[in-house]
Amino acid sequence: MSDATWPTTLPQKLDGTGFSIEREDNLIRSGVDYGVDKQRLRYTAVPELVTGSFIVDQSQYNTFVSFWFTDIQSGALQFDWVHPMTENPAVLEMSAPYKVVHISGDKFRITINLRILP
Repeated sequence: MSDATWPTTLPQKLDGTGFSIEREDNLIRSGVDYGVDKQRLRYTAVPELVTGSFIVDQSQYNTFVSFWFTDIQSGALQFDWVHPMTENPAVLEMSAPYKVVHISGDKFRITINLRILP
């Protein structure tokens, strides 16, 4: 468990626009003189990398920016939320700065890159 928690006033699910999950490569490959290269695990568990976005209004945007700068200190700290596919509790961290695109009126799309920790 971490000290910060995803704000309840923000969307609780990432939308489908640009959503993806991938795992970091967990294998070390070693060349051999003859035959197939050897492989072994690098770690016992690896993080999942997630890219996703959600739509917010001006008030929610302000909440997100406050969460970013204050609660997780510009992405340096971990936070509790849910896994975007399984919806099980998870510890996450931002793996890159967020991006914001204005949609219309007071609607914005925020895109985030997350690392779900094992």
